[in-house]
Amino acid sequence: MKPIILTGFMGCGKTTVGKKLAELLDLEFKDTDSLIIKYESKTIADIFKEKGEEGFRYLESLTLKKLINEPSVIASGGGILLKQENRKLIKESFISIYLVCDFETILKRLENDNSRPLFDKNNLDEFKNRYLSRLQFYNECDIKISVDGKSVDTICNDIVASLKNNHIG
Repeated sequence: MKPIILTGFMGCGKTTVGKKLAELLDLEFKDTDSLIIKYESKTIADIFKEKGEEGFRYLESLTLKKLINEPSVIASGGGILLKQENRKLIKESFISIYLVCDFETILKRLENDNSRPLFDKNNLDEFKNRYLSRLQFYNECDIKISVDGKSVDTICNDIVASLKNNHIG
């Protein structure tokens, strides 16, 4: 089976769901942001400060390429689909799952989170525009799973059922 990559906007639950899904499927769990932090020995915020978003996206692409042949569940960064080369690679080499999450739910989840360099509570219009601009890419994923109001277990069960229904898992 191809590696499974979870996509979606920041705060939709990719890491939380990914860990549980990997456990359910008896696969290794990987998180692209955590791998970048490990490779660079810096926080994501520090990488953004030093290299900017473009520099971070470059590191994200390198990390994605390293995960192609590893049977695993991968939590991606929310912007991994922004680059055409990443979208092409994901389409060819991964099973992509979009965790669909309402914008208001994301805001509620992030309200006390200061660790995300692209989340500015003082500029919600720009944040919403970023969210809306990414939807077209998320919607290209192989599978779409709604996460609003659901437990992690329910979300994972929905994913497993969808994998089976699509003859993927």
